Amino acid sequence: MQNESRRSVLSGDGSPLCLLLAVLLCLTAGQVLAKPDLNVLAADPQWLALLHFGRSGDDYNHSSYVDDPAFFLAADGARNPAAELAASLSALAEQPGLRCRFIARFQWLRTR
Repeated sequence: MQNESRRSVLSGDGSPLCLLLAVLLCLTAGQVLAKPDLNVLAADPQWLALLHFGRSGDDYNHSSYVDDPAFFLAADGARNPAAELAASLSALAEQPGLRCRFIARFQWLRTR
């Protein structure tokens, strides 16, 4: 009798344990598949380094050292890392040829 009750809990017959496991699996899968927050990515020190935003003490400067507009995909990319991130994501997805020009950005974004 005791073995039968153990088997029914683990067999997936709608027991509370199985329902709990199913709910936890769904919640965990949603977190794993969720897209990262663009504002969090835009503030990432590696992203800021890719855009050449210099450091000033513990904080990053509010603009890039790069003054060539061709380096940026967003009109205000030199001052707005979030706008540059959004423009990079869009441009790299729509124009695969840009992946060669912005290979460091592309590879960094692929890991996020």
